[in-house]
Amino acid sequence: PLPPLKEQEKIAEILTTCDEVINKQEELIESKELQKKALMQKLLSGEVRFDGFSDKWEEVRLSKIIKLQGGYAFKSEEFKKCGVPIVRISNISNTSNYMEMNDLVYYDELSNDNNFVIKKDDLLIAMSGATTGKVSIYNLEKKAYLNQRVGLFKVIKSSLINYSFLTQFIFSNFFSVQLTSLLVAGAQPNISSKDIESLKIKLPSLSEQQKIAEVLSLSDDEINLLKNELEEL
Repeated sequence: PLPPLKEQEKIAEILTTCDEVINKQEELIESKELQKKALMQKLLSGEVRFDGFSDKWEEVRLSKIIKLQGGYAFKSEEFKKCGVPIVRISNISNTSNYMEMNDLVYYDELSNDNNFVIKKDDLLIAMSGATTGKVSIYNLEKKAYLNQRVGLFKVIKSSLINYSFLTQFIFSNFFSVQLTSLLVAGAQPNISSKDIESLKIKLPSLSEQQKIAEVLSLSDDEINLLKNELEEL
């Protein structure tokens, strides 16, 4: 359908303005994400310290502070359309810090399910397939079940690690570089709990960990807000 030329011009002008606003928003998000990466590099390495903190950092293997819990082999023929969500490898996002919820499947609630229950803000990692090494935060309010080949980071020494600090580290270049070296060495795109637990992390005091996590989380909140605005645009 063709309106008169002047009306075509007006329609095109309005839609082009929308495109320009969207492009600027995407550029702003990209800029903020680069700033966050630079901030992570400085804060998680100890290159930049906050006032009042001077204690020496301790480098430990993840196995000293966390256990990577594996999932359960749920039977696909018993998947439901409602019930308890099951988090599978396909739910680990390639583009966001949070889970992909588009293709969730469900299961009847089980008794004695403590070993594979996921709660809000739990940190998960894909352990095989094309997304091996990708991490996501579970952000639903209701509990979910952990499927096989998805790992759940469980703290075993809360006196040494703040979970929010751990989350920031797992999303950082310090973790991904170590992980990539392991994946390159292997023939198959998969990784074991022991492999991940063998990686190293630098730990400041708990109070400094909390301060670092708070600053980086504020940056995440700003980026997520901009992404929500982009979706609306």
